[in-house]
Amino acid sequence: MILVFLFICLASTKLNAQECVVKTNEMPVDQFVEREFTFKDLAIQINFNEEYKYRKSLIKARISNKIYHFKSRTFSEVVILKYLKKAARASATIEAFESYFSKRNLPFIDELDHFIVIELYHTMRKSTFNSYLEFLTTAYTTLYAIENSI
Repeated sequence: MILVFLFICLASTKLNAQECVVKTNEMPVDQFVEREFTFKDLAIQINFNEEYKYRKSLIKARISNKIYHFKSRTFSEVVILKYLKKAARASATIEAFESYFSKRNLPFIDELDHFIVIELYHTMRKSTFNSYLEFLTTAYTTLYAIENSI
């Protein structure tokens, strides 16, 4: 009976891409069943982490070996993170960020809401050198404007 339940649970997990929890009468047992990860999950995880560090997430991705399946291809999390960082580095605007992926026929951004793409761009852009230079320029002009107004 438990084997039939496990088989049904495994089959539905592959279809629904969700975790399965198996409980017996004697003792509850959490059984991890392989889960398909979606790129949307990764993007939301990056967006809602206020202290997101690219290098730390890259190290974790190398350890976890997560694979993301798209319609035409599959990518590892490491490759996706590298593409996101390259796109943020090469882009001065959100439109340029989106066009980076479309020019290279990368399916990452296609399945995301525009709001998630905007937040993803800003999060990945924060740790780039160009963003740091923009911050310094803004800070300098603000200080210069304050100094001249006094």
